[in-house]
Amino acid sequence: MQSERDYLTVKQIADQLGVSVQAVRNWINNGELEAIDLGHGYRIHKDEYQRFLQVRKTSKRDESDS
Repeated sequence: MQSERDYLTVKQIADQLGVSVQAVRNWINNGELEAIDLGHGYRIHKDEYQRFLQVRKTSKRDESDS
């Protein structure tokens, strides 16, 4: 059973990533970040947050790319 501690708020994610709350909402609205709409705010499961970070992770650049 999942508990409230398994979920993050939009503000928590924004603070962790150093982005605006609106940026996180845009990711949700664009379908990039899956969230639960509670009517008074979104909640994002920690597993979904980790998936989102992995998808956006960049690979190591070759020195020849510089």
